[in-house]
Amino acid sequence: MGYYDGGELPVYDHLARNYCVCDHWFSSVPGATWPNRLFSITGGAIDREDAKPPIYAERSFVRELERANAPVSWRWYSYFPGSLRMIDPKYRLSHHDHFAYVDRRAPELRPRQTLKGMLLGDAVDVGDLLLHEDECFLDQAKAGTLPQVSWIDPNFQEPTAYTHPSNDDHPPSDIRPGQELVLMIYRALISNQRAWERTLFVITYDEHGGLYDHVPPPMRPQDKAPFNRLGVRVPALILSPWATQGVCKQQFDHTSIIKTILTRFCQVDGKIPDMGLRTTEAADLGYALTASAALTRNAR
Repeated sequence: MGYYDGGELPVYDHLARNYCVCDHWFSSVPGATWPNRLFSITGGAIDREDAKPPIYAERSFVRELERANAPVSWRWYSYFPGSLRMIDPKYRLSHHDHFAYVDRRAPELRPRQTLKGMLLGDAVDVGDLLLHEDECFLDQAKAGTLPQVSWIDPNFQEPTAYTHPSNDDHPPSDIRPGQELVLMIYRALISNQRAWERTLFVITYDEHGGLYDHVPPPMRPQDKAPFNRLGVRVPALILSPWATQGVCKQQFDHTSIIKTILTRFCQVDGKIPDMGLRTTEAADLGYALTASAALTRNAR
């Protein structure tokens, strides 16, 4: 067993001391990366670990944003090509203006034929997957023009289809680029005070990476596949002027992200769209927010 201390993770150390740490945030399934990513985006997962490459045909929460009475603006920021495209076929080769880079350091792609084979198969051209280049997340955050919902994918260590260093903290990635990524995003968000006052920034991991934990994962219902237990706890930080400073003991899992988004933007008569039993029964992140926290920070 091993661990990093505050000197090795200075960004997380600072944010944990000043905002909210969730110490009961469990991964959604005691399994690998992609089932947990599916839970965070679709509310469930299919029992299919043999998907190579990991291409799925599942309904994402983003569809509900577009179906809302007042359509909710959204954008998927990544390095290439965006996990949503690999999960929901509705967005695989369309909605290009909803996909953009995290920053302007566009990665240097490997040969086109390699990327085609690695991601979506020979029938898909890399040119169909390029990201919107007019503005990136950092530009919009600083200008206060971010959409209502922003999802940020780091530069995943797998598949490595570009030479820009991975910054996702996934072994064997160096942890320092991950610290740089989070700091870069945080600085951009707080640089526009007016926008920051209305922002909730969530940082978490899709799965635990095989690290030991002494807390047994609780049982949870699932209506799409035989996953009836949560996975091991994962790190999670809630950053916002509204976030309670300290430790939040409320139980969350990845479907809490969907629950929070739908509760904030898509409620009708007190009900959210159906994204599966896990999402319906999940706690939303409002448990980590208080008006008194915002008033205290504004008084500083």
